[in-house]
Formats: sequence, C-alpha cells, structure tokens
Amino acid sequence: MPAGDARRPGHAIVRHGGSTVAVRRAAIVTRLRLPDRRPTETVKIEHDGHRWHISVGRFSDGRAAEVFAAGSKVGSEYTGCVHDAMIFASLLMQHDVSAAVLAKSVGRCEDGQPTSIVGKAIDMAAELP
Repeated sequence: MPAGDARRPGHAIVRHGGSTVAVRRAAIVTRLRLPDRRPTETVKIEHDGHRWHISVGRFSDGRAAEVFAAGSKVGSEYTGCVHDAMIFASLLMQHDVSAAVLAKSVGRCEDGQPTSIVGKAIDMAAELP
C-alpha cells in the first residue's frame, strides 16, 4: 500500500520504520471569530467569602463566547488559576462547546451548586440571556 493511500475513511496511510500503518486524521476545528465589539454583561457576586466580578461576552447570535472572573485577591495563585480556567472555558466556547455543556461538567455540591468560582462563572455564562 503506497504512503498517502487513504483506503480507510478518516485515515491516512503512512510508512514508519519500514511498516505501513493507517493513522486516524484529527478533526480540524476552527475557532469561531469574535466580533470586535460584542455585548458583555458583568455581574458582582460573592462566592466562598470572596467578592467577584463575572463578565460574559457574547457572539452576535447571543451565545456565550467568553467568560472572565476578577476577584479581590489580585496577584494570588488562586486568582491566577481562576483566570487561567476562564481562558480555557472561553477557548472551548469559541471552538463551539456551549456554556451549557461546560456547566454540566463542573463539580457540584450535594445541593447542585458549583463547588468553585469557575463553576459559578460557567453557570452564569450558561444562564444569562
């Protein structure tokens, strides 16, 4: 079988170390472009004794596109981790993973509330109109 012969759908045939193998092609996912100017809602909340500002940016069709959380402990490792998690959540939303899907994936307390500010911010992105 010659290299590059794709006889299996979704696969590319390649030679490696004298062997010919079928390698599954990765799906190419395009990041959805955010408008330069977009609607954003910011809400002040308290979570676990700390004050936070949660901001949710939207695509032009109203879906959540990005979420940010700014807390009172600026410069702390905790705030840095929350900031990084918000970037990851935003990138997932920009790769067409809805905030509602993300909200189903976060840790929950017995009463159904999110266990962290990250989960609370994602819930807000999923709930805000």
